[in-house]
Amino acid sequence: MLKELEGRLDLTRIDFIHWLPYDGLIKLLQRSDAHVYLTYPFVLSWSLREAMAVGCPLIVGDTTPVREFLEDDKTAYFVPFLEPDKIAEGVMELLENEPLAQRLGAKAHKEACAVLDVKKYLREYERLIARVIG
Repeated sequence: MLKELEGRLDLTRIDFIHWLPYDGLIKLLQRSDAHVYLTYPFVLSWSLREAMAVGCPLIVGDTTPVREFLEDDKTAYFVPFLEPDKIAEGVMELLENEPLAQRLGAKAHKEACAVLDVKKYLREYERLIARVIG
């Protein structure tokens, strides 16, 4: 992919992050101006959930699993999944609009606290099991 983009990217401004220990990932997300999350229509990853939990502003591909979990212009900035130019425009919009980024990051954090709390989730799961088995 980099060969296709040769001469079009300033690689001094791009960091390719490989495996990080968990605490390193959290520190990186806390320092990030945005978390760009592009996934095939499949399940959501832990990186999205962790970015939400630390309040990192999200730029996400508009796919079904993302739409089931986040809301455009409420908890994330949605971009067309298969349109690289639109994705780049969305990234620039969020990076250049600090009030928008702060609002989306705060809303994502609030949503994470509401729906990703493990203790709350386990209580709901136990209630569901109790209801199913009578």
